[in-house]
Amino acid sequence: NDAHGLEFVVSPTATIDNNTFANNAGLGVTIGVGNDYTNITHNLVYNNEAAGINADSLSFGNITHNTVYNNSHEGLTLLGVTSFLNISCNNFLENNNYWGQVPVGGTMIFEESSNYHFDKNFWSDHSEPDENEDGIVDNPKNLPAGYQDPNPKNQPYNHGLMHILTRPFINNLSFFYSDEILRGIMSVEWNKSKDTWGNDVTHKVYFSNNSGSDWYELSDYTSENIYYWDTTKNDDGLHYRVKIISNSSAGLISQFHWKNDTCIHNYLPVPQFINCAGGEVLWGTILVDWEDVTDSIIEALDLDITYCITMRNNEDDPPSYVGSYWSLEISEYSWNTENVLNSSKILINITASSSDGLISSSVSDYMSVINVVSEPTITSLFRNDYTTEDTAEIDWLDSVDVQNRIITYDLYYSSNRGLTWVLIEHDLTDSEYDWPLDQLTEMETNLEIKVCTMIDGVEVCNYRSNEFSVEHYYEDDGPEFIIVIILIISSVVAGGIVFLFFYKRRIEETAEITKKERLNKKKNTKR
Repeated sequence: NDAHGLEFVVSPTATIDNNTFANNAGLGVTIGVGNDYTNITHNLVYNNEAAGINADSLSFGNITHNTVYNNSHEGLTLLGVTSFLNISCNNFLENNNYWGQVPVGGTMIFEESSNYHFDKNFWSDHSEPDENEDGIVDNPKNLPAGYQDPNPKNQPYNHGLMHILTRPFINNLSFFYSDEILRGIMSVEWNKSKDTWGNDVTHKVYFSNNSGSDWYELSDYTSENIYYWDTTKNDDGLHYRVKIISNSSAGLISQFHWKNDTCIHNYLPVPQFINCAGGEVLWGTILVDWEDVTDSIIEALDLDITYCITMRNNEDDPPSYVGSYWSLEISEYSWNTENVLNSSKILINITASSSDGLISSSVSDYMSVINVVSEPTITSLFRNDYTTEDTAEIDWLDSVDVQNRIITYDLYYSSNRGLTWVLIEHDLTDSEYDWPLDQLTEMETNLEIKVCTMIDGVEVCNYRSNEFSVEHYYEDDGPEFIIVIILIISSVVAGGIVFLFFYKRRIEETAEITKKERLNKKKNTKR
């Protein structure tokens, strides 16, 4: 009809029973003033453009065993002063769906002084929980003007008028408001669909990332009314929706999804260094600069981004913080490094924070801070088995001067743990030197090396090596020398013996000759 399905005016004691009032442009059934003792029972009232049943000042009547479904305004509207009106055992299903996306049982009461008696109705927006499974929802159904249905039913009545599977309305408002953000594990909760003929019902959860153009399964069929969605497995985006589809064992299907897009935002882009990303040599005041952290979601939600920057010296044990600044609103920071000791292990950490609670960070590679000339660190590892026949290779790191002055090096050694130093070489320009150890005296066995950085003839810094030892080989020449001496002595002795032997023989020969000469002389004399 273009107006109401049925309108009663001044017709007391009427009975309206076992009718269908559907698809009317106005109210389904309206009972005006002067219709006391009227009974409205066993009717199907659905798909009307206004309220399902409207009663004005109806006293001593009964509204029972009706199914009031999917009317654009309230399922039941009560006006005027009523002495007593019994409203029980009805199904109020998904009414009041004109203004919002979530239809409810739907009752509007305009007079607080009336005497309405509600009991054991089924309200599609109030059917859980029923922990003791007695068929009665554990909490009363609150109605306008302070009224209640103290025993709302957990399952709809099977009045045999129409087979209906109610829709699984999603309870989470996070899936309704477009400025709500989904993050991490989200619970999707819905009202269980009810089959008016008592058949079993299961539900399946879907999501869309393009405003409902395409849908993807999140869950298998379940008899529960909650699903935990791990949104971190989905890309961040602005056009997400969730849908629940219900299936009854009799083949009925119903579904529901919010018609507003919502946002998934789990990840914040990390800050990208423009400079000071690592490898640089820093001194004085340095501008640390990085790209603005932003993306389409940050722009669409108009999120604020702030930054925290910290500088850490990893050469300290434990590492120490040498600078920090919080709540920066721009992506740059001027860092004065003058109070930082020279270090080759400086790290910079930039942390971005969004106003919706996300955090991301980026850490640079190592870089050096040099505000004074760096030491010429000796890199050679001196061993303890050198001899005076060896050459020690001395290597060191070049000193760095941020003023770019000319640097030379002087080399020294000490054999008394640094009490005195002996010059090895001076005015070296390379960071290496080969030192012959045969220059050492026999007393110089335990040594240290010192490299001095010189600028304009003045020592500005130095570095000392570890102590090492050198063995002198002249002590090993002793046995050969003794052998030579022994050989010489032996030769002398042998020569002496030979000389004595021949000297003795000569004497004996001389004595023999002298003796013969005397005998001859004596013979001649006798003659």
